[in-house]
Amino acid sequence: RLRAVQSLGWEDIQARMIDLDTLRGEPAENNMRKEFNVSERVAIGRALEVRFSRQGRRTDKGLPKDLVEVGGEKGKETRDLAFVHAGFGNHETFRLAKLVVDNGDEELVELMDGGKCSVDLAAKIAKQGGNYQKPVIEKVKQGKSSLEAMRAVDLDLRLENIEWISRGNKPML
Repeated sequence: RLRAVQSLGWEDIQARMIDLDTLRGEPAENNMRKEFNVSERVAIGRALEVRFSRQGRRTDKGLPKDLVEVGGEKGKETRDLAFVHAGFGNHETFRLAKLVVDNGDEELVELMDGGKCSVDLAAKIAKQGGNYQKPVIEKVKQGKSSLEAMRAVDLDLRLENIEWISRGNKPML
């Protein structure tokens, strides 16, 4: 991790100090290590996209050393290097996670980071905007799963639209 952080140019990181002698060394350290959450991996992936960007670089001279060191090869997209090294299984999951980080309510990002909402479902919720996200988040706080909360909010919105139409109004979009 230290080398990864240094390669990104970060000066400060959060760290937990552990007396490894007390915990019997490296196996205990590996068991205690906290994995990066989704939004942290998005930040890492974005930093890697910037670092490995070939935009403005000459392509006739071969690949830069930093790209070769991380598995870069001619014809391979920079984004592919970024999502793999950031710990995402595919580019689509990385894209959706970025969408949630960029458009999601802070609490929605926390649900995704905490594993209470999948990246795919969080992206669907984030695309709907804040007026949709808040009620979904509230229903999750009340104990519903993210999917149940989303379905409940969808049903509530449909019922509101039916009521609105029954009063002689035009349907809401």
